[in-house]
Amino acid sequence: MHTLEHSLTWDQFDDIEVRCAQISNADSQLNDEQRSLLQKHLEVGAKIYRRVRSGVQLWKACEGKEVFRSIAKDIGFSDPHAAERAIIGTWEKEPKLVPDELKLVRDYVSGL
Repeated sequence: MHTLEHSLTWDQFDDIEVRCAQISNADSQLNDEQRSLLQKHLEVGAKIYRRVRSGVQLWKACEGKEVFRSIAKDIGFSDPHAAERAIIGTWEKEPKLVPDELKLVRDYVSGL
């Protein structure tokens, strides 16, 4: 089962019910009731994730550290620290690019 779920990408969830059934049926150690319950939980989670993914900017709704670490190399940086330095350097050169959320956090911390 772990091989299946780790090999899937979000693009393969165009039909959530079918994909979640495939995942829940991959574990031969579960009985029918457990498979059904697992499938329902997977479907609920996938539908919530779809709404978050399509309704807001995903980076605002998830734990950014984990995502950032996992994609730093994929977007061309040697590691997450190099990506952080590049972003901070860009913000120093172009303050207008600093996200509003970060400005609010900075103001809050300064006011403490």
